Amino acid sequence: MLKGFRYIAFALVATALFAMVKNDLVNVRGLSTDTTFYTTQLAELTRLEKELLQFRVQAAGVVHAAPTAGRDQMLLAFDLLWARVNTEYKRFVRPRIDALKRYEETLGALSRDLKDIDTIVQGLQPGDHAALARIETTLNKTSLEISAMTDDSYTELYNRATDTTVMLRKALGGVNHLLHLFLITIFLGAILLLWQLRKSERLNRNLAASEAEIRRLATVDPLTELRNRRYFDERMQAIDEGVWTGNLHVLLVDLDGFKAVNDTMGHAAGDYLLKTVARRLVTTAGHSTLLARLGGDEFALVCDGSNHDALNLAQRIIAELSLPIAFGSGTLLVGASVGVSSFSKLAPPSTVMLREADLALYEAKARGRGCAVHFNELKRPRPVRTVPAAAGIHLAAQSA
Repeated sequence: MLKGFRYIAFALVATALFAMVKNDLVNVRGLSTDTTFYTTQLAELTRLEKELLQFRVQAAGVVHAAPTAGRDQMLLAFDLLWARVNTEYKRFVRPRIDALKRYEETLGALSRDLKDIDTIVQGLQPGDHAALARIETTLNKTSLEISAMTDDSYTELYNRATDTTVMLRKALGGVNHLLHLFLITIFLGAILLLWQLRKSERLNRNLAASEAEIRRLATVDPLTELRNRRYFDERMQAIDEGVWTGNLHVLLVDLDGFKAVNDTMGHAAGDYLLKTVARRLVTTAGHSTLLARLGGDEFALVCDGSNHDALNLAQRIIAELSLPIAFGSGTLLVGASVGVSSFSKLAPPSTVMLREADLALYEAKARGRGCAVHFNELKRPRPVRTVPAAAGIHLAAQSA
């Protein structure tokens, strides 16, 4: 009779522990299912922030006597920004990302601000510094909150991934308690112990794989396996905090002709091209240089040395990326434009240094692409440099 009560008690405890583990694993599965959704939404937010910055940079270029083509690009950038904010507005303010709910008014304010400056943008001309100041003043109201919205969303994604790991650890703890209970049982308990041990080993492997994947997603671009935008921003913050010092230079690299490859050969060719470009950048810049993919066909490097060293590295990058890339039975040809900005103890924060590099990159493209421009050169006129080789796609002749 006493043994019967022991078995009943054991069964109740085991059932309770199994229920705890099952609930934890169900919650983990729910969190894991949302990973793709959050990644897609965060990619949209990153593009919104980049398009906002791209429009402001191009507007500044128009006012500083950019050619007519530069004004057309500025208007196109404004139209793209307008469409993303207004057409996809509901996608931003009604997602399952809690961080975005706090910024619903911010997106609404940005939409109203774009409507307010529409007339100013359409009439913006070279030398109209007053109009540019009004545009900057209007966009400054929400630009910082847009950046904060993106950062908070990334933080929420990271926290949810961390919660998944915690719940896995909790589930593993419940299994271990159940194993201790099996040790004091008779033959049936020993059989259950072996079964649970195998289950525990699988959970351990899954836990290790999950932790490794979390670390990889947090700092590495999945396509090129370079550092991603999040890691790059953290390193730039280290410059502002004085943790990373030296004669630092930021190089922004943008591919010339990448859109032609994507449109003509398809995304498979575009992805292969980006992977090849990443490998060439690592070979050219070396592992001592911070190298990251910011998004799309834009890459960033931070190196230490003189201004001459930075420009020399930029020229080597342009030469290396201009080499043909074999793809199937054809050849892919792209070029690169590079904008360079330098940092010193008296320099502004790293965010401004990035903007200077972006302006220099814009100037490099305006000069005909396939060249490198240092931000300091924008203060004095320089002759236009021609592209060494036409960017685009060259298909190899098929053999008969």
